[in-house]
Amino acid sequence: MSLQIKIIELNIFCNQSVKRNKVQKVQDNLLIFFVLPIMDKQQVEEKWLICADPDSCQIYTLNINTNEFKIEYEVDQEYRQKAIQAIQQIEQMLKLKSGTWRMASKQIEQYRRRKIPSYLLHKQSSSIPTYLCQSTLSQVFVKVNSIKLQVKLNQYKELFVNMPPEVQLLEKPNIVEIEAGLVTGADEVIKNVLREIYQRFKVKLKPKDEKYQFILQIAGFKEFLTGNHPMLSYDRVRVQLRGMKHLEVILTEVPKYTDQSSLFPPIVQRIKGADQYPPIEWKKFKDVPILLWYAPSTLPKYEFEIINTRISFGIGATYQMKFDKPRGSSQENISNLDCSEKIKRQSVGDNPQKQSIQDQGNKKGVGYINDLVSMRNELFRQNILSIDQNILYSGECDWPFSVRICSIENLVQALEQDNKFEKPQLRATYNGLIPPQYITKKTSTKVEDDNHKTKNNKSENREQNQGRQVHLKLHKRTGRVLDPRNLDIRKQIPFGGQDFLDELETFQERYELDFLPFLISVQVCLYHGCKLLTPWCQAETKKQPFSHSPKFYQSITFPGIKISQLPQEARLCFNIIAHSAIGQQQIIGCTTMYIFSEEKRFRAHMNQLNIWPFYKIDPRLLCVGQYFGWVNSQQQAAITSDVITNSYGRLIIQLDQFNLPMKWSLRDEKQLEELGFSKSARSQRYYEMRNTLIPNSDYSTYQQMQSSTLASEQFGTLYQSNYSTTSNSFSSASNFNGGSHIFSKKQRGVAAGSSLFAATNIHQRQHSSPYEQYSQVGFTSQEQGTILRFGEFNERNTHLAPSVMHMGQGSSFNIHEQSSSQFSSYKLSHQFSSQNISQNQPVSESYNQIVTFKNWSTTPRTEDLAILQALLKYNPLNRPYFTDQHKYILMICRNHYKTLPYALQIFLMAIEWDDPEQVREAHNMIKLWTPLPPEDALPLLDAPFADETVRLYAVERVSILSDDELQLYMLELTQCLMFEKHLFNPLAEMLLERSLQNPWVVGHELFWLLKAQLHVRPSYERYSLLLEQLLMLCGEFRQQLMNEVLVDNELYNIAQKVKEENIPKDNRVSFLQAELQQLFPKLPKPFSFALDSRMEAQQFKMSECKVMDSKKMPLWLSVIPQCIEEDEDLLISQPKKIGKTSEEGLIQINIMPDDNKQGKDGKEHANDQLNVDSKQSTLLKIMFKTGDDIRQDMLTLQLIKIMDKIWLDAGLDFRMKPYKTISTQDNVGMIEVVTNSLTIEKIHGDAGVMGAFQQKTIWNHLKTKNTEPQSFETATDNFLRSCAGYCVATYVLGIGDRHSGNIMITDTGHLFHIDFGHFLGNFKQKFGIKRERTKFVLTEEMAFVMGGRDGDLFKKFQQDCTNAYNLVRKHGHFLINIFLMNLSAGMPELQQASNVKYIEDQLALNISDQEATAKFKQEIIISLNDTWRQIDNWFHYIKRRGG
Repeated sequence: MSLQIKIIELNIFCNQSVKRNKVQKVQDNLLIFFVLPIMDKQQVEEKWLICADPDSCQIYTLNINTNEFKIEYEVDQEYRQKAIQAIQQIEQMLKLKSGTWRMASKQIEQYRRRKIPSYLLHKQSSSIPTYLCQSTLSQVFVKVNSIKLQVKLNQYKELFVNMPPEVQLLEKPNIVEIEAGLVTGADEVIKNVLREIYQRFKVKLKPKDEKYQFILQIAGFKEFLTGNHPMLSYDRVRVQLRGMKHLEVILTEVPKYTDQSSLFPPIVQRIKGADQYPPIEWKKFKDVPILLWYAPSTLPKYEFEIINTRISFGIGATYQMKFDKPRGSSQENISNLDCSEKIKRQSVGDNPQKQSIQDQGNKKGVGYINDLVSMRNELFRQNILSIDQNILYSGECDWPFSVRICSIENLVQALEQDNKFEKPQLRATYNGLIPPQYITKKTSTKVEDDNHKTKNNKSENREQNQGRQVHLKLHKRTGRVLDPRNLDIRKQIPFGGQDFLDELETFQERYELDFLPFLISVQVCLYHGCKLLTPWCQAETKKQPFSHSPKFYQSITFPGIKISQLPQEARLCFNIIAHSAIGQQQIIGCTTMYIFSEEKRFRAHMNQLNIWPFYKIDPRLLCVGQYFGWVNSQQQAAITSDVITNSYGRLIIQLDQFNLPMKWSLRDEKQLEELGFSKSARSQRYYEMRNTLIPNSDYSTYQQMQSSTLASEQFGTLYQSNYSTTSNSFSSASNFNGGSHIFSKKQRGVAAGSSLFAATNIHQRQHSSPYEQYSQVGFTSQEQGTILRFGEFNERNTHLAPSVMHMGQGSSFNIHEQSSSQFSSYKLSHQFSSQNISQNQPVSESYNQIVTFKNWSTTPRTEDLAILQALLKYNPLNRPYFTDQHKYILMICRNHYKTLPYALQIFLMAIEWDDPEQVREAHNMIKLWTPLPPEDALPLLDAPFADETVRLYAVERVSILSDDELQLYMLELTQCLMFEKHLFNPLAEMLLERSLQNPWVVGHELFWLLKAQLHVRPSYERYSLLLEQLLMLCGEFRQQLMNEVLVDNELYNIAQKVKEENIPKDNRVSFLQAELQQLFPKLPKPFSFALDSRMEAQQFKMSECKVMDSKKMPLWLSVIPQCIEEDEDLLISQPKKIGKTSEEGLIQINIMPDDNKQGKDGKEHANDQLNVDSKQSTLLKIMFKTGDDIRQDMLTLQLIKIMDKIWLDAGLDFRMKPYKTISTQDNVGMIEVVTNSLTIEKIHGDAGVMGAFQQKTIWNHLKTKNTEPQSFETATDNFLRSCAGYCVATYVLGIGDRHSGNIMITDTGHLFHIDFGHFLGNFKQKFGIKRERTKFVLTEEMAFVMGGRDGDLFKKFQQDCTNAYNLVRKHGHFLINIFLMNLSAGMPELQQASNVKYIEDQLALNISDQEATAKFKQEIIISLNDTWRQIDNWFHYIKRRGG
C-alpha cells in the first residue's frame, strides 16, 4: 500500500529590489520540505520555456511554474544567431542601451525580471490576418440580409482554356458574383463560390495541394475572409454596406495548418526533479520565432566561457542565487517587546523638545504609537488580529507628516545636461520639435511663467538693466575673460553669491538663464493624482544663496496632514527656483517621489532624487520619476552607483524614520475607536482650518485656478482685497502673494499683549536695498505662544496657501494641537460655480453657514435631493470645481444615484482623498455601483483618479471592449499609461495581453502609438519598456513590425533630403523617383506600411509618385498591391472570335479561331477610360508627411468615428468617410489617400475659372460619374447623408481652415473633410480679415444637389442635421472627457482644459432638444447666406492655379 506524499511549500516572492546575496539565508529559514517514503513514484512532467535573455544574449530554459531556470550551452548556432539578431533589432529600434536614457532604476530591473505571466503566453499569431468587428451591428442594417461579392478567379487560368460558349459571352468571365448572407459563415460562402464555379465551368475546383485550403482575400489588401465568423463581423464587409456597390475578393489558397505556429512559444517537457534533462531538439525549433525574456537574475555575458551551472529559484536547485534580506526586516518577534518600550522616532536634527512631545503622559484617547503597538500585539496574542509583526502600518500612525529639504548636490552638473553648446537632440530639454509646456526655458513655445513676460521690449530692457545694476553692487568683478564653451565653468561657480560676476554672466550664457542667479529655493507640493492633496499642501523653503550645492536643512509640515491620512498614491513634487536680485524667478529643475514604494513601503530616512534640468512639475504626468538621461551619450560608462552619483544633480530630502519599517494601510477609524483611540483624521479642526485659509465661498474658484494652470498671483490678487476687509486675526495669512508662513515655538523676550499679526501690509513697503526684501519679519502672540515669520517674495507664483514649517533646527508647531479659538470664522454663502445649470434650484438658507465636520452618513433632505439633480448635470469641465457643500450633498445622497453608471465619476470627484473614511467608502461604493459600460469607465483612467482600486475597476470594465473598440480608444489608453504610478500596472498588462492575442489589430495600433512618442523624455521609460515587452513576446509579428519601421525610416530619410537639399520644384518629382528606385532593393518583398498592415505592396508605381507643392512638401506615394490581379493577364481561349446567328428564332453561338490579336488600340475610347479608372482604383496611395503633428488629425478623425458610432447605434447612417492616419515619429506620419475622389477645388477647376460661383458644379460632377439613374440616385443620397454628418461634426469640433481644397467628394457621392490642423474654434485669419465666418461649410452648390432650399431632399437634410446634432449632445460629456484625457499629449491646440470650453459652448448642453434644433437650423441658414465662402474658395483656387 503506497504512502501519500505530503509536501508543504511556502512560495517566496523575492523582492527584486533587495540585494541578492542574502536570499539563501531567508530561504533556509522559511522553506521547509517534508518528503515521506514513497513506494509508487509517479513521473510528473513540467513545461520549460526556451528563452533568450536580452541582457546577456544567453539561451536558457525557464520553468513556467517554479521560475527555475537553466542556462543552455549546447545550442544550435543557427538558433543562437537568430536570437542575437532579434535582440539587436529591438535595440536598434528602441535604443534602450545606446540611447539618451539610462535604464538604471531598481523598478526597471524588478519589472523586467518578474516571473513571466501566463496570460502573456499565446500561440503564434496567424499569418492570415482577419479583421473582425465584434461590436454589435447597427440597427441601420437590420433590413439588409446580404452583400454582393465579386470573386476573381484569375489564379485558376485552367478554367478559361476550355470555357463553355455561353461563358465567353459574359463581359467578365473571370468574375463570379454571388449574394453572401450576412449571417452566413465565411467558409460556407467559399463553398457557395465553388458551387457557382461548378455551375458555370462544369469543373469541380480543388486546391492545387491537399495541404492547402481555399480562402477569400480582399482585393488589394492582406486581409482574408475565413473561418466560421459570419460575414457581418468582418470590418471590410461593414464598410462596404454603407453605400458601396459590391466587395471585390480573390479566390486563393493558403496552407491549412503550419506546425511551426503551434510551437510558439517554444516549450520542452521535462521530468520534475530529474538529475539530468535530455538534450533539446533544436532542429524542431529551427523556424519557430524567438521568445525573449529577461532571466530572473543577471546572467554572465555570452562571450565568456562559463561552467555549466544550474540556477534555480524553485525546488531541487543545485545552486541558489542569493538575494538581500528585505531591508528593515527583523526576526525578533514583536510580541515579545515590553509594553513600556517606546517606538523611537529617528530624524536628523531631533532635539529634546521633540522628544518631550512624544513622552507626554499616556492619556486616554491620544493615539501614540507605542500604546497602539502594545495593544495590537496583545490582540495578536489572543488571535483577534492577524498582522505582520515586523512592520508598522501608516494607517495607525498619527505623527504629522513632514519632509526635510536637506540640500541640492551637484546642481551645475544637472544644468550641464542642457547647455546650449550641446546638440539639440542630446539636450535634456529636447522633447521633439514642439517643446512641451513643462519646459521652463524661454526658447520653448510657451514661456515658463507669464509673470516674467514683459509688456514690451522697452520694459524688458529696463528690467534687465535694473537687475544688472543691482548685481554690480552686490558682486565683484574678477576681470577674467571666460569662454562659455569651457566645460570647466562649473568649477568657477561662486559659493555665496557675492563674488565672481564674470563667472555668473558666463554661467547665465552657457545655460541660457533668464537672469543672473542670486538666490535659490525649493517649492514642495504634496499631490494625489493631478491635484494637491489639500489646498494648503504647497510650500516653499527659505531662499539660500545660489551655489553649486546650496544647503537648506529645513523641515516642512503640511497643516492637518498626518501619516495616517496619506493615500497610497501620494507623491512629493519639488520645483527648484532660481531668483534674481530684483525678484525675478525661473524654475531650473524639478523632481518627484512617491511616498510609498511599489511594495507599499514608506520611503523613510534619506532619499536622493535626480533633478530634471529646466523642467517644472506637470501634475498630470504621474509616471515621472527621477531623471536618468545620459550626460554624455558618446561616452556611455557602465551603470554604477558612482556614475549615477557624479552624473546627475540631486535633491537630498529626508522623511521621518522609525525603528521598524512602515507599510501603507488604509486607516480604519471604527476599529481604532473601538480600541479607544481618538478620531484624528478629518476632525472639526480640519474644517476650521479650511474655512480660515480658504473660505468655502471662494473654494471653487480656488480649485478652478489650480486646475486651469493659471498664474497663482491672479488667485492671490482676486482674494487679497476680500481678505483684507475681513477679520484681521488672519489677514496676513490670507495674502497669497506673501512669503513662507512659518510657525515656530514661543521664544523668549516676546512682548506681552502684542497682536498675533501686524495690520500693516509689508508688501507696500519700500526697500532701500535689495537685501531688505529678504529680511525676516516676525509677529508674535503671547496668548497663543506662536510666532509667524515670513518674507516678501516679489512676483511670486508659488505658495498658494500657508504651510507649517520647521525652520532650521527649530521644532515644529503642530496646528492640530492649538485651540480653535485662534482661527477666525467666515460666513459662507452657498453658491454654484459660474457654469451652473440655468435652472432655479431651491437652495435652503440653512446652507449659509460655516462648514463644519459633517456626518455624511445622514439621511439627505428634500433640498439636498433637489440640488443633487443639478449636480448630476455638471459636465466634466465643471466637476473639479465642486464646493464643499456640493461634495457633502453628493456624499449623503450617494445611494440615490448609484444606479446611474455615468455618475460614478461625479461621486469620485466628491471624495477627499486625505480622509481615510471617505476613501474606504469610495471603495465600498464601487462594489455597489451599477456596472459601468466601458465608455463610461474610460474617464476613470484619467489623471485625477490616481487611486489604484478605482483604476483597477476601470481597467476591468474597459477590458470587455471588443478588439475593434479597443483599437478605437487606443489613443486615450496610451495617454492613460502616463497616469499610472508603477511600471507594472493593470492597464499596461491588459493592453499587452490584448495586443498579443490580436497583434494585427490591437498590437499594431499600440505599437505605433507608443513608438511615435518615444522622443518625449518624461514618458520614454514607460513607453519603451512596454514596447520592449510587446516585441519580446509577439513572435512572428515582430518581423512585420520591423519591416514597417524600416520602410518608415527610409521614407523619412528621403523626405528630409527633399527639404534639406533645396531641390528646385521642377526637379523634385524626378529626384523622388530616383530615390525610390534606389530604395526598392533594400526593402523586404513584399513590404507594408505603418498606416495599415493590410496595405502590402510589391512595387512603387513610379509614374504616380510625386512631391506635393504645399509648404511641408509631403510625399505622394502610389504603390501596386501585392495581391493585385489584372484581367488582361489571363489566357482566355485566345485567339477566338464569337459570332451570333439566328436560325428559326434560336440563337446559335459560333466560336471561330483567329490568328489576329486585338490589341488595346482597337478598343473603344470609353472602355479604355474605364480600364484606366479601374487600374487607378486598384493602386494604394499614401501621403507621407513630415513637419506636422499628425496626432491632432488622429484625434479629430477618432472623434468623427465616435460620432459615427453614436449615429449608427441610433439607427442613422450618414455614410461617413474617416480615412486612416497614423503618427510614426516626432512630427512624422502617414495619411491614407481615398481613391476615386476629388477635392471641390479640383471640381471647380474642371468647371472653369468661375466654377466656384456656379450652382450646378457639384451636381454636374456627380452626374458625370454616375450616368445611370439608379447610380445617380444612390450618389445623391450618399452626398446628402455625408454632408449632414460632416456639417454637425465640424460644427461641434470647431474645425478650422475649411476651404475647397480641404473638402473632397468620391465618385459615389460621399463627401468628407481632410486636413484637421486646426480645431476647437481656431479659425484662420489673414491680414486681420476673417476667412471663415461660419461654423461649418454649406454652400448653395451643395444645396442644389439636394434640390435647392425648398426641395424635399433639403428638408430631409435639415432633419438629418438636427437629429445628428441632438444625438451628439446626449453624449456630450463623453466627448468632453475624450478631449480632457488628451491634455497631456502635447497637441498644439489642446494644452489645457480651457481649450475644451469651445466644445461645451457648441454642444449647448443646458438647452432642450427643441431649442437645439432651432439653433442648428439657424446655423444652416447662416452658412447658406454666407457669400464670402464662395469668394474664399475662388481665391484659394486662383492661388493654387497660379502656384
